[in-house]
Amino acid sequence: MIEKLAQDLIDNKVDDFVPRICKICTSARGIESDCSSTCVTEEPAVKKKKAKK
Repeated sequence: MIEKLAQDLIDNKVDDFVPRICKICTSARGIESDCSSTCVTEEPAVKKKKAKK
């Protein structure tokens, strides 16, 4: 998964970076189901900042 993400980053083909990092993290930690983190469902930081203003 890491190698695929790295190659996709090189090729500029990543539009789902955070969900992919979350999948790598849960896999590395050995979590069978989704973790309790909201990283996959959170809006991008840019949108969050605009919404707060």
